[in-house]
Amino acid sequence: MSHEPRKSAQLFTNATTRRRFIRAAAAVAGAAVVTRAAAQAAAHDASAAASPASGATPATGAWTFTDDKGVTANLPAPPVCIVADVNAVAPL
Repeated sequence: MSHEPRKSAQLFTNATTRRRFIRAAAAVAGAAVVTRAAAQAAAHDASAAASPASGATPATGAWTFTDDKGVTANLPAPPVCIVADVNAVAPL
């Protein structure tokens, strides 16, 4: 009884298929983990933005700020977003 060896092309195709399946499964699992983490972070950010810090009350009315050069900024309401240079804000 002679045994015919398997062709190397068949082995390569089967191995490639398994590898692709494992890579695809790992990619799907990784994407699920990243998506869940992003959703949890978004929910945490939304809840933090919705509730003021402990003991803080939301500011209302006019808002005024004077910088170190004496320039004053007057707004009808407190700012919602503040943009600053990283080098200037880092020590704060």
